[in-house]
Amino acid sequence: MIKKNAKNIILVLFVVITGIFYIDSFMRSGVEEDFFTDIYLYLWNCNLNIVFTIVFLVVFQELCVMDSYKKIFNHFDRYIITRVGYVNFYKKEIKTIALKSLAYYYLLHTIMLLYCLIKYGYRTSPDIDLFKYQLFCGNPLLNIILFIILSSFGLIIFNCFIFSLSSFIKNMYLYRFTSLASFFVTILLSVIFSTLIQKIFGVTDLIKTIGQSLMITSLLQPGMAFMRYGFLNFSIAAIIFIILTIVTLSITIKYRMKYDG
Repeated sequence: MIKKNAKNIILVLFVVITGIFYIDSFMRSGVEEDFFTDIYLYLWNCNLNIVFTIVFLVVFQELCVMDSYKKIFNHFDRYIITRVGYVNFYKKEIKTIALKSLAYYYLLHTIMLLYCLIKYGYRTSPDIDLFKYQLFCGNPLLNIILFIILSSFGLIIFNCFIFSLSSFIKNMYLYRFTSLASFFVTILLSVIFSTLIQKIFGVTDLIKTIGQSLMITSLLQPGMAFMRYGFLNFSIAAIIFIILTIVTLSITIKYRMKYDG
């Protein structure tokens, strides 16, 4: 238990150190407006910090999902299923994944926010037009609060979706990179889908937002692609991935009930 907790702390610190590196690099680049909210939200912009996003995806799958996957991989789940049934087993694991996702995610944000606050201070301005990251509204502090809350639920949805694929990927080492693979696959699908609907409805920020809602960054970084459409961006992505998760888990449970020996 001590060894496992130490490993998890090291993983969280690795994400923190990676984030600090990008924040400090951003500040050393000679930015004109160093508002607190813009400094912090810059870190979560995948278009500017794809390496941080990749590190985050891989580490948080390890932290939040892998223990549940190992139960299935090692067939330990069958002992639990004989007592509680398939549905209850998957419900319990999803609840566990959700709690882990919230705990580690808010821990990460707490550490990173404190770092930014201590090192760079809380600088703001009454002129909202100066702020770059107006993801949901014109209030910079409300933007960052909404971003953290929505993205935390987005992380839960995404991790549950990754867990729903656990019975289809038998190789543990390949499964560790399912989040990363999903990231690139959804980018490709989003480009195709976005191109199609733009040909039908025209090219506007609203249509682009809808088209990019297939990307997992719409769950994890809502509003970053096109400002002011954060709620729409997140809502469409959440509906899509919740449906995919429910369908995949339903197929998994029916298949296992029929073929598990």
